[in-house]
Parts: sequence; structure tokens; C-alpha cells
Amino acid sequence: MRATRGTAQTIAIAGGIGAVSGFLAYLVPEALEAAGIDRGGAVLAWLLRLWPGIVFGAAIGLYLKIVDVATIPRAAAFVPLDTAAWYAALWFAINSVDKLGFPFDKLWQLGIASGLIGASLVSLSALLLFPYFRRWDSVLAMIVTGGAVGVVLGIGVKGWELVVLFTLWQGAVAACFGWAVARARRTL
Repeated sequence: MRATRGTAQTIAIAGGIGAVSGFLAYLVPEALEAAGIDRGGAVLAWLLRLWPGIVFGAAIGLYLKIVDVATIPRAAAFVPLDTAAWYAALWFAINSVDKLGFPFDKLWQLGIASGLIGASLVSLSALLLFPYFRRWDSVLAMIVTGGAVGVVLGIGVKGWELVVLFTLWQGAVAACFGWAVARARRTL
């Protein structure tokens, strides 16, 4: 099926929102470190560890409310669910490297696996909360996209891996939300 101009625009807007949230997910912790703010406090350390999931969940929840496909309670409920998805993918990646001795020269494989885990859990959250998302092609597109973009973890430019990964992954997965929203609008 050919994408209409409205569909392409909806996908681009959602993807742009996701890319900005990915950049902010990286930028805030880095700015705190550059400003010399102690990140060692227990509460701040946990908040910063969860920050990428919080930012992406809030950005997508707000986007879905603005385009009128989510109620405020469902959009708000997406934030902790997305944060849990982020943390599960992060936990898998950290434990794969630290406890299983995953080789650093194969980080791209770990990125794919972590991207698949994160995208699978984000799509599960969307399935639970948003009726318009309950289509197999929406779920499959998000999971495949999340895994494919996860490859960036191992091929990024040294020192920039996380900013590139967060920006691209969140932008691409958000674009999947935009695609689902555009299709839902056509059927309403």
C-alpha cells in the first residue's frame, strides 16, 4: 500500500519527536556530568539510569494524546511501562557484558538483541494500552525496527555510540507509532 502525504507526514512527525527524545535522553545525563553535578546519589543515579525510558515514554504518550488516539490515563500509563521496557533491555545488555563476558567486538549483536527486547516490550505496552495498535503488522514492524536499529550499538563512532543509538532507536520506534496512528486515522 502506498503511503499518502498525510501518512508520511505523521510518520515523520512521530519519528522526529522520538529522535528529539533520544537526543535528550543522552544529553541530560551528560550535561549533569559536565556541570560537575554528583551523579552518585542513590535517587539521582536511579533516575538517570531510567531517564531514556522516562523521556521516550513521556514523549510518545504526549504525542499520542495530542493526535487524539490516547486518553490522558493511557498516555500516562505508557511512561512507566516504557521505562520498564528500557530497563529490561539495559539490564540484558549490562548483564551480557558484565556477567556473561560478551565480547566488545560483537556489541552489534548485543545491540540487536537488546533492541529486540526493548521494542518487543514497548510493543507489548502499546498492545495493552492503545486499541489502534492491535495489529500484527504494527507489532512486527516495531520489533524488527528496534532490533535492526540496535545494531548501531556496535558500529557507532567511538564516544558517540549512545547518542547515535538513542536518537536513531527512539526516532525509528516512534516512527512505527506514527505509522500505526496514520493507519488508525484512515479507519476512523
